Amino acid sequence: MITYNPNQELTANELNALDEKDFFAYIDAKANHLKQFTKPLSEHHTKHYSAMDAAISGREYTEEHYKTAKQIAKQNSYEY
Repeated sequence: MITYNPNQELTANELNALDEKDFFAYIDAKANHLKQFTKPLSEHHTKHYSAMDAAISGREYTEEHYKTAKQIAKQNSYEY
């Protein structure tokens, strides 16, 4: 079983040579390592991305979308 080492990441060729089980184990280990460096989006960015999603999807950005995005941002801020 292969594990993720941030100081010596696998190359694209090495990743392609892995079988499916080892590939997903490597990707999961890398994701778990990178999670320690993340933080939730700010209220501004949450509302911004919510509006962009609506625009890209061809939907109208309603007051309900705005309130939901604001509520999500407050929850993220509280948890952070």
